[in-house]
Amino acid sequence: MEKNFFETEIFSINTTLTIGIFFSLLLPIIFALWYTSTDVQERLYADFKEFRQKTARNIADALSKSVYFFHPNSGGLVLEVLKHDPRVVKIVVYDTYNDMEFLEIHVPNRERGELFLNTEMIYMHSKPIGYVAITYNDSMLTRHIKEQKNFFLRIFAATFLLLLAVLIPLLYVKVLWPLEKLTHQALKLQSGKLDEAFEWKGKDEISLLGQSFELARLQIRQHVHALKNASETDKLTKVFNRHKTDVVLEEEKERLERYGRSFGVLLIDIDNFKITNDTFGHQTGDRVLVEIAMLLKRNSRHSDTVGRWGGEEFIVICPEVDGRKLEEFAWKVVQLVAKAPLGGTPPQTVSVGGALCRKGEGVSKMMLRADKALYEAKTRGKNKAIIVT
Repeated sequence: MEKNFFETEIFSINTTLTIGIFFSLLLPIIFALWYTSTDVQERLYADFKEFRQKTARNIADALSKSVYFFHPNSGGLVLEVLKHDPRVVKIVVYDTYNDMEFLEIHVPNRERGELFLNTEMIYMHSKPIGYVAITYNDSMLTRHIKEQKNFFLRIFAATFLLLLAVLIPLLYVKVLWPLEKLTHQALKLQSGKLDEAFEWKGKDEISLLGQSFELARLQIRQHVHALKNASETDKLTKVFNRHKTDVVLEEEKERLERYGRSFGVLLIDIDNFKITNDTFGHQTGDRVLVEIAMLLKRNSRHSDTVGRWGGEEFIVICPEVDGRKLEEFAWKVVQLVAKAPLGGTPPQTVSVGGALCRKGEGVSKMMLRADKALYEAKTRGKNKAIIVT
C-alpha cells in the first residue's frame, strides 16, 4: 500500500527533530565528560609524578649520611615510607662509592597496575656517592580517577536528564504537537473534508502556516459550496435542477425500500405557457417561471424538494405522505397559482399530475404514472390536479 506524502515526510520531520534535539544535548555532554575526565586524569598523573620525584629526592637526601658512613640499619625513613604508602612497591639504595647495594626493600603484593620508576642521586659534599631507585604503582591513582569519572558521569547524566525534562515537553508543545496538528489539518484539506475548523492562536511559523491553511480551507469551502449550488440549482428559478431532483428521487426510493417510508411526486406544468411567451415576450415568461418557483418553495414543507423538471414544468418531491395529503397539496398549488398575479400577465393556471411510489417499483415507472396523470389533467381542461396511487 502506497504511503501518503504527508504521512511519510511530516512524521519523518518529527523523528528527525526529536533525534536532533537528543543528540544536540547528548554529544556536547559526552564531549564535556570526556574532556573533564581527560583533564582530571592528566592533572592527577602530573601531581603523582611530582610526588614521586619529591619523595625520591627526600629519601636520597635523608640517606646521604647513612650511605656515606655505611650504616644500613639507619634506614628507618625508608621503612616508614613503605609502611604508610601502599603506592611504593620497591626501594633500592645503591652505594656507588663502594660499588655495592646498600639497601633493598621489596613488597611483591603491591605490584599491580602500571609501575613507575624514579631514580635520584645521593650526594655528600656535592659529590655523588650513590642513588635511590623507587618503584611505584598507580593503583590508588586509577581508583581515584575512576571515582572522579563516576562523579562527573553522575553530574552530567543528571544535567542531561534535567535538560531533557525541560526541553522535551517544550519541544512537544511548541513543535511536535503543532506539527502533528498541522499534518492532520493538511490531510483533511487534501482529502476534501472541509467542515472541520482548526484554531491557531500563536504567532510562530507553524501557527502562521496553520492559519494560512485555515484561510485556504474557508476559501475552498466557499468555492466548493458555490460550485455545488451551481451544479444543483436551476440558474433562472434558483430551485433545484433536473440532476439534483434525480438524485433526491433515488434517495427517497432507497428509504422506501429500506425503511418503508412512503413518498410521492407532483409534476406541475404551466398551462398555455407558449402563448404567454409569444404574447408578452420571453422576459415576462421568465418572470412567471421564477414567481411560480418561489410560490412552490414558500408553500411546500421543509422536507419537500422543489425542482425545475424542464421548460415550464416543475416537480415537488414529498416524503412521508399518503394519497390524500398528496392530493390536497396538489389542489392547493392549483388554487394558489390561479389567484397569484404572476409577472404582470393575466391569471395563469397549472395542471398537476402526481403519483405515490410503490414498494418494488422503479423511479422511472413512478414518474411515468405521474406524467400520465398530468396528461390526463391537461386533457380534462387544465387547471386541475390528478393523483394516482
